[in-house]
Amino acid sequence: MKLRKISLICAMALTLAGSSLLPVFGMTANGPENGENGGSSYSEEYGGENTSGIGMEVTYGYDGNAKADRYVPVNFSLKSQSASPFNGTVRVEAMESDYDIYQYDYPITLDAMGSVEKSLDIPVGRADILYVKLLDSQGTELIRKRLKMNVPTDVAELYAGILSDAPEKLSYMEGVGVNYSAVKIRTFPMQAEKLPDHVIGLDLLDVLVITDYDTRKLSKDQISAIMEWVKDGGTLLLGTGARADDTLYAFRSDLLNEDYEVPAEKSVDMGVEYATNGPGDSFMNLVCADISLKGGTGVLSNDQFPVLTAAVRGKGVVGVAAYDFVDIAPFCETQRSYVDKMFTALLGETRLNNLSSYLYSGNSSQFWSVQNMLNTGDVDKLPGLAFYSIVILTYIVLVGPGTYLILKRKDKRRYYRTAIVSVSLLFTVVVYFMGAKNPVSGYLFYLCHNF
Repeated sequence: MKLRKISLICAMALTLAGSSLLPVFGMTANGPENGENGGSSYSEEYGGENTSGIGMEVTYGYDGNAKADRYVPVNFSLKSQSASPFNGTVRVEAMESDYDIYQYDYPITLDAMGSVEKSLDIPVGRADILYVKLLDSQGTELIRKRLKMNVPTDVAELYAGILSDAPEKLSYMEGVGVNYSAVKIRTFPMQAEKLPDHVIGLDLLDVLVITDYDTRKLSKDQISAIMEWVKDGGTLLLGTGARADDTLYAFRSDLLNEDYEVPAEKSVDMGVEYATNGPGDSFMNLVCADISLKGGTGVLSNDQFPVLTAAVRGKGVVGVAAYDFVDIAPFCETQRSYVDKMFTALLGETRLNNLSSYLYSGNSSQFWSVQNMLNTGDVDKLPGLAFYSIVILTYIVLVGPGTYLILKRKDKRRYYRTAIVSVSLLFTVVVYFMGAKNPVSGYLFYLCHNF
């Protein structure tokens, strides 16, 4: 009986140790089935035999990528091999954030041997599964597709749409960690003919980058949708440089205070932190435009002029750079941290934290408190993780079975409560002196027991 009690105490101690240390080592509950990139993307077709002579292909999101709690574009194409016309419905079923299943129906008419392509914007909640069905005029299901969405679950991602005549030259933005790598940039090349002309169609994007591009190609509805999307919380980032007239054309009346001078070549200091052999190493000769943005504030400045100006529009923000982002590609390909610097300056800490907050659920405030302390502390003074692990484990062993066994051997079990209080006070003093040497590490020790 006594042995069973000791075993139970040891088991409780080990359980407590596991729950306390789990946040310290950054372990998560995501299994390996999520894949290397935090999710997988695939489509399955199943159901009864399809005798309608109609085939259906379905895609979603941007290159098969999506985000929870956003409107996701679902694109489907139908092709008929039948000699008769077809009338039916495409139905999309999705689970929203309230965990209810919603159906979205779209009527379809197909001519004999005809085809059709359509796109629907579907609100998707926490679920990562979509069902797309083809029904005939009687409501009979002909085809069913099951889509497993690629939703990031390990690292928050910032979705950036790229509208440029040379999107491949902006590949340096892909995968860059922003805000101390709490958010990772994922880029998607956009085309004018496929750019949504309604605000909901842009909901999946966090940032729209337009540079080295003639915005005259955009329709009035597309321009209106972009500005409405910004007011709803989106971020528009414009590069100018030699093609300032082309890039700013569609937004000139909404954004600019006055006309600007012809863009000219200037020496731009990219930042002293990028100098290798001397201060002059961080300078680049770039064609720049001196833009005066309505309500604008310089968020990234050169010694003589701001190279990135931002202005708030509703819940969102518009940023205009003095240079073309294509022109700084050679520099950013080797100094990718400059992209972090630029996006952090434009978006700000609050917007970036909001992008990743859903990954940390109710513990997000504690996560950012610890992160901010680490960012402002001296990392070199942090004690080793092994040292803290030893202190924690020693405390757990002593406060549990250790003290009990020692007092039992000396037949002084009546002092057990007093001994526990004494051990707790002793370790309080130990933690205090550890924290006095480094407040950050002391706070981390506190979180080990309370996260």
